[in-house]
Amino acid sequence: LESAARLLSASADYRVIRRLAAHDTFAPGADGPTAIAVVVDTETTGRFFSDDALIEIALLRFEYEIESGKVIRLIDTYSGLEDPGRPIPADSTAVHGITDAMVAGRVIDDARVESIMTDATLVIAHNAAFDRPFLERRFPLFRALPFACSHAQVDWSAEGIHGTKLEYLGYL
Repeated sequence: LESAARLLSASADYRVIRRLAAHDTFAPGADGPTAIAVVVDTETTGRFFSDDALIEIALLRFEYEIESGKVIRLIDTYSGLEDPGRPIPADSTAVHGITDAMVAGRVIDDARVESIMTDATLVIAHNAAFDRPFLERRFPLFRALPFACSHAQVDWSAEGIHGTKLEYLGYL
């Protein structure tokens, strides 16, 4: 398989996407003080936090060096689904692929979410303006935390990346 991947990669017509090797340590040891941050992603029943519900949360807790921003290590992850108590609109399912059957009877583990958020000094979301109100309504602990937005606060064009959807960025 590797020789086939190399052959395809040699052509300008193909881009080979390889599975990331799972590891939890990125930079052994830190040169300065560290802190805890959590990357969060949500899926919802719609676009309006006042009317729609959070139906999925994914969290990735990591330690980083404060001055450089260098990721030191991954600490924990959690992903959970929740039944909104009403049908998920078809247009929302078309966006995220989550169906009523997938969430039926499911509840996000609040204690697990709180555990991952313990001592976090920063929350990072790809569209924080969207995710934050849903998170704050469902989990009040998010109200006291600062947020960063990897969509609005990263100059992706300067990085040579012209598509900013997470799905696209995941392929790079």
